[in-house]
Amino acid sequence: MSTNCKRQASSVVTLLDCYDELTTVKHLFSGASFIVDALIASPETESASAVITVGMTKLDEALQKLDSIRKTAN
Repeated sequence: MSTNCKRQASSVVTLLDCYDELTTVKHLFSGASFIVDALIASPETESASAVITVGMTKLDEALQKLDSIRKTAN
């Protein structure tokens, strides 16, 4: 993920620098959730779907915070 992040002069990469990559990860989570939901319902897929949903929720919260930081920085 850090290979595509915009690097600062000090070569330190922050989460804010990787906003676009984190957004891509969110889309991947969404796609994975869609695939899991499309499978025949079973305890395993329900568990996997729950884990993906929690991950998406946490990632979405982080992206919202980063977006507000990004907007105030500009």
